[in-house]
Amino acid sequence: AFLMPNKTDAKIMDLKNRPAGEVNIEIIPCNAKGQPITEKDAIQIRDPNTELKDKPLSFLIKINETRGINDKFEDIYCQLQMYHDPTIYKTEIVRGTNNPNFKYSKQFTFQATPELIDFIMNKCLYIQIWGEQKHPKPDQINNKISTKEYFDREHANDPNNLIRRTNNNNVI
Repeated sequence: AFLMPNKTDAKIMDLKNRPAGEVNIEIIPCNAKGQPITEKDAIQIRDPNTELKDKPLSFLIKINETRGINDKFEDIYCQLQMYHDPTIYKTEIVRGTNNPNFKYSKQFTFQATPELIDFIMNKCLYIQIWGEQKHPKPDQINNKISTKEYFDREHANDPNNLIRRTNNNNVI
């Protein structure tokens, strides 16, 4: 809201609120054409509530890269939803690495209402990181038996199976 660029490595938290990596993002004030505001063009904002109210406000959100994501994930992408915008914005899916470089940039322009200024000053922008869990390589032994044989074997080896095959009154 003070029209200052913000670049950060934000923590990625998993569904159990444990650290799961970092995402490098930038929020950069820009003009209506999407060109970043340079130092010489910058206006010092002391009170966004009065100085920006009812004026157009443009900024770029850049999602540069993620690091430290568990290597069990692949086909990773990010998505976000902006203030009062029903659209879900997504990066391209990056395949073949668990530390993707997205190089994603999206410009947003809003009329600076008191609600928008409050959102920018006091709320969080959530960026979701999505990935597909890698599929384990199939067990070579299981590839060489029929489905019926596989289930018969699983059923026979199940310790919770109370009805087991018997051979000479011994449980096999």
